[in-house]
Amino acid sequence: MKAVPTLLVLALLPGLAGCSTCPDVPGSAVRASDPHGQPILVNVDERGVALEGNDPVAYFDEQRAVLGKPELQSTYDGAIYRFSSPEHRAAFESAPDRYVPAFGGFCAYAASVDKLAPVDVNVFQIVDGRLLLQYSAEAYRLFNQDTRGSLARADQNWPRLVDCKSN
Repeated sequence: MKAVPTLLVLALLPGLAGCSTCPDVPGSAVRASDPHGQPILVNVDERGVALEGNDPVAYFDEQRAVLGKPELQSTYDGAIYRFSSPEHRAAFESAPDRYVPAFGGFCAYAASVDKLAPVDVNVFQIVDGRLLLQYSAEAYRLFNQDTRGSLARADQNWPRLVDCKSN
């Protein structure tokens, strides 16, 4: 992957260089509520499909993005997830929280700096059993300068980002 200068990443991540109290949601997003009434924000395309149609289970089983099939899909938290096999769909449906991407499928690095940004579905990692997607190779690098600290900051910021965009 091609490295992008840090300043360029900051300029390219929507709202990242600025200091807004409620950043814009890039692209499309599903705003819904969980069974407890808590707001949910999920990164989807204009058809409501998450992960650009990639199979969330494949990130764990095959350690790569694998395009799912439209005929093999399931809806969770208002987003459509596609799968490359019936077995992957069954695994997801039995434990969706295990497979859905952290931070609604938005960039983990951006969440760690209290922003929202889209992702490159091929730039990801699994940390503590959680699928983390990144905007770019440079966002991945910056996040992993302090993986545990970045993840803790993203976890701390995420509820406010979701709440902010749900109003």
